[in-house]
Amino acid sequence: MYHVAVDQPRDRGQEVMVNQHAAISPRNQSQVAPAAPIAWSLLLPIAALPLVAHLLTAGNYGIFRDEYYYLACARHLAWGYVDHPPLSMAVLALIRAVAGEGILALRLFPALCASALVLLTGCLAARLGGNRFAQVLAAVAMSLPGVMHVVTGFYSMNALDLVIWAAAWLILARWVTDSSPRLMIWLGILLGLGLMNKLGILILGAALALALLLTPLRRTLRTPAPYLGGAVAALIFLPHLIWQMTHGWPTLEFIANARQYKISAMSPPDFLAEVVLEQNPITLLIWTVGLGWLLFAGRARQFRLLGLMFVIGLGLLILQHAKPYYTAGLFPVLFAAGACAWEGFCARGRRRWLRPAIIVLLVAGGLFILPLGVPVLPVETFARWQIWSGIAPAAQEVGHTSELPQHYSDRFGWEELAAEVARVIKTLPPAEQARVVVITRNYGEAGALEYWRERHGLPRVVSGHNNYWFWAPRELSLETVVAIGFSEDEVREGFSQVERAGELTQAWALESGVPIWIARGPKLTWPQLREKLRHFI
Repeated sequence: MYHVAVDQPRDRGQEVMVNQHAAISPRNQSQVAPAAPIAWSLLLPIAALPLVAHLLTAGNYGIFRDEYYYLACARHLAWGYVDHPPLSMAVLALIRAVAGEGILALRLFPALCASALVLLTGCLAARLGGNRFAQVLAAVAMSLPGVMHVVTGFYSMNALDLVIWAAAWLILARWVTDSSPRLMIWLGILLGLGLMNKLGILILGAALALALLLTPLRRTLRTPAPYLGGAVAALIFLPHLIWQMTHGWPTLEFIANARQYKISAMSPPDFLAEVVLEQNPITLLIWTVGLGWLLFAGRARQFRLLGLMFVIGLGLLILQHAKPYYTAGLFPVLFAAGACAWEGFCARGRRRWLRPAIIVLLVAGGLFILPLGVPVLPVETFARWQIWSGIAPAAQEVGHTSELPQHYSDRFGWEELAAEVARVIKTLPPAEQARVVVITRNYGEAGALEYWRERHGLPRVVSGHNNYWFWAPRELSLETVVAIGFSEDEVREGFSQVERAGELTQAWALESGVPIWIARGPKLTWPQLREKLRHFI
């Protein structure tokens, strides 16, 4: 554990004054014990476990809806997109160039992020002063949450986002005992990359700024370092900001629409209950202890800022009515802190038996809830397990009706949809087949049809959803259209002849029952229809 080492004081009053100064002075590096050595030989095998789990189960349930869209984004590289910044899409473009678009290629990078997250959490425990047991406990705890397995189980911005959060916590844990200006530069670089990946990292920056005001570290705000770090982050983020400006700030429209129409409203108690479930209820005994340790333990006084940042960050997300999984980046520091607290508590002889007991309890709880985050079971068996266990995540988006959680249901039905669309097109006369255009309601349908286009002989696919609206051509023939995912009334607004020609039938798919229409006789020009199709959500 960290401790304060000072010269022998001449009297008790001097001792109190010196210790108080040491507790609040991050610049006195000589008065702070170094971080514990990192137990690489123990952490690396633990970190490898999520990598192995994800790769072994990668092909079980198919490609996720968003992955089809992200592949499309990777084919259209830009400095920004309607619903996310560009960094993860650039990484995916590199993956496509090296390894192709197969499911293993898609899943390797997020699986590596899962391992990096576990490893960084163990290193964070070492930085907080934790020895071998604390590092192992922190790494094990970080490997258990369902939300970690969910967001690293398919390709998205979220996997890299969690790694950036964990790395930022690691830098901050050193900075509060060091206050080196160079650390603020590194934090600025990290936050800049985080902003180029996902805007949610702004919560970390806001929590840091507010927490600084509540601690003696606020005096660092009178130095150039925090502002220099902020300037570095802003400079890295500038290309995306310019893209937003030149494209009419589409992300602001996206955020407003998502809050109003997409994200399910939750009361604060429901939000917190979902957070507990997503973090795996068994880990409560780690992260709640960690929060208390950071906020109240004398040994953790120098890390008080980190505990305040968690509380502030959680409060900001609740006020924003965010999705519960957005809190995932806050937890590495609590797992590390909780592990340090338990290590100290179990240090005495009569309590040492608690060390293996805690590990066994965590692993047992993690294995029990594992099917919720990793597709280790056949889907029929998982559905029965979910009913038997009574564990089901709350719907976080409006319109979710599948009996599977969305991160599973959105992996089913996509090739079946492509096959059904191909069947419908083959019913058209040859002349119409040659000029037919497919228009989809959402990016999942569009991305999946593009992905399976060659195998099923599909024509051009367009959509007005998010970045597909920008990719749509300025001119397009609407003589014969196959429309997917719209209601009949919506299709009749644009066409005079409408017939229902098919639908997706896949029991586990969120899109099951989605209608497929043949539309003729356009009432609108393509530019007019394109504007009606636009929806950023």
